Amino acid sequence: MNRKMQTAIDQAIGNPVLGNALTRFREAYVVSRAKAYEGIDFTALKEQIAAARTTSPKSPKRSRRRRKHAGPRSSSRGVRRKPGTTSPPWPATEA
Repeated sequence: MNRKMQTAIDQAIGNPVLGNALTRFREAYVVSRAKAYEGIDFTALKEQIAAARTTSPKSPKRSRRRRKHAGPRSSSRGVRRKPGTTSPPWPATEA
């Protein structure tokens, strides 16, 4: 962590209003987290995830060579633009 950020954190903790708010949050977070995870069997969940990963088909990955030689990507609208232009290839309509 850089010095500016550490200084900002120290100043925030030194501020009585922010310090009290952070203390209340910390105390409430511990209790809320315990309640949220109550009754969850993490060992069983881990085993279910591992089983799902071994039975699901792997998605094909595009090779780097294929992407490298595929040509330029189109814009988010699926419209190719002329090099050096930023406007769409159709005329603007007035609303």
